Amino acid sequence: MKLEQRLKKRDLERILSELEVNPSPKVEWEQYASSSEVAASLLFIAAFTFNDIIGREVFDLGCGNGVLGIGAALIGAKRVVGVDLDSRVLNVARNNALKVGVSNLIDFVAMDVSDLTGSFDTVLQNPPFGVRRRFSDRIFLKKGIEIADVTYTIHKYGLKNRRFITQFVLENGGIVDRIIPMKMALSPTFPFHTKTKHVVEVDIYRILKN
Repeated sequence: MKLEQRLKKRDLERILSELEVNPSPKVEWEQYASSSEVAASLLFIAAFTFNDIIGREVFDLGCGNGVLGIGAALIGAKRVVGVDLDSRVLNVARNNALKVGVSNLIDFVAMDVSDLTGSFDTVLQNPPFGVRRRFSDRIFLKKGIEIADVTYTIHKYGLKNRRFITQFVLENGGIVDRIIPMKMALSPTFPFHTKTKHVVEVDIYRILKN
């Protein structure tokens, strides 16, 4: 039986929850890790509702510790490339991929997302929300539309935000196909985080190249 047929969502969540996280995240880059629950949900929707992962070439933009890309490789992606500007966190991602046995399926590249070129099947990303660095989320949206047939991207929930992203995507050659609301639990990442766990509402967007 193939891996993607026997791996259950709860098992994927467990595996992803055990990955090493970024030991020194930068607040100015909004380096918040994707929760294992949201990551697994996104991956299962992409793989088994829309057939956008199994046998596909997948890019994980702003990959951090590799949670989305590694999950895609576990589910059955043909090839995965993780891209991040932070070369230190890429060492963490490589170790994580080796730990779960998918290092042969995934490469990690240190570069600015805006410099990436090519044509691929699927982009997965949890971009910065653009709070600390204005418009940084737009760079990721534009790049996903530019290089991939379909993009899955996580953004802050809100009707105003939905309207803006839908229009922005349309103006940049894409179309929002689905918006899936979820709640994402964030562990304390920076010194100013005082809660043991903070839950934020997010939307997962499925964007098609128009």
